[in-house]
Amino acid sequence: MDTCILNFIGQLVRDPEEKTTAGGTKYCAFTVAVNGRPDEGTKFIRVKVLRKSGETCMKYLKKGRRVFVSGEMEAPYSFLDKEGKPGTIISVRAEQNIQFLGGVEKPNFAGSEPMTSEEEEEMKAKEAMELPMRFELPDVDVSELPF
Repeated sequence: MDTCILNFIGQLVRDPEEKTTAGGTKYCAFTVAVNGRPDEGTKFIRVKVLRKSGETCMKYLKKGRRVFVSGEMEAPYSFLDKEGKPGTIISVRAEQNIQFLGGVEKPNFAGSEPMTSEEEEEMKAKEAMELPMRFELPDVDVSELPF
């Protein structure tokens, strides 16, 4: 049996929801907005995360948070929107391949005490640990590529 794996980065359009399968298994469900090419517009992908990973997503994900998702695409289905235009819903089941991106939420809300320099350094260290690794790629002359 062939499997289609999707990898994407996007933002949650609303807070995740806890749902239950017909068999009684709890899972986390949320929708991610993914910006495509300018001529394609934004894609909305529904994500289901099962078991312990789902519990973690319920605990830490909120509307607007950026995530990387890698998961198995489920059968897409079509619909008509309010204006009668056709659309397609893409759904992904991600068992363990979710990464939370972006910085740590800053605790300094309006009216609270300013952060001390130690708190700022601690927050920066946490943010640095959450950033994905970046690799420097060498300059390559595309005319030298064999394909």
